[in-house]
Amino acid sequence: IRGAAGGLDASSDRQAVLARVRAQFALARDAVTRSVDAIHSALTPEQWNRLPDSIRNPRVGPRSAAGSNNNRN
Repeated sequence: IRGAAGGLDASSDRQAVLARVRAQFALARDAVTRSVDAIHSALTPEQWNRLPDSIRNPRVGPRSAAGSNNNRN
């Protein structure tokens, strides 16, 4: 992401930079999904259910500042 935004200046095409950043976020989301699927398949249902919800259902992607504290107890 830094690489995509690093060359941004006044004459840069911001839409092109945003498209590259979105693509990087998509790759990261896919990697997290694959990792969670691999963990899920390696565990028994009982082990899987004992994991915290934040592991079983990770939130990947930007969150608003107002929404970032909603799941803290």
